[in-house]
Amino acid sequence: MVPAGGGFPWARVIPPPVACERLSSAWWRKVACCNLLPTACAGEVAARLAELLAALTDTQRIVLVRVLRGETWREVAAALGCSGANVAYHVHRIRRAWEQVTAEV
Repeated sequence: MVPAGGGFPWARVIPPPVACERLSSAWWRKVACCNLLPTACAGEVAARLAELLAALTDTQRIVLVRVLRGETWREVAAALGCSGANVAYHVHRIRRAWEQVTAEV
């Protein structure tokens, strides 16, 4: 689901205040909630987010965007036609991937 020109449109649809409430990483909360990112820091965040998105499956990307938009796991499950437990599994895998990406910082 990467656009023809490359890059990830997901980064443009994740508002930082919502993201900081949803992700468990203290590093992300600290960076995303300030809304006054220095240019260098914003580039770092974009690079880390791109790494995360590259590590996720298409389904995990969809789950991530929907959860960060504020949908409940049940709403995401209904939209994807799967169970809430399946969404919980994907959220767990997303968090693990984020921990691996940010561990490199």
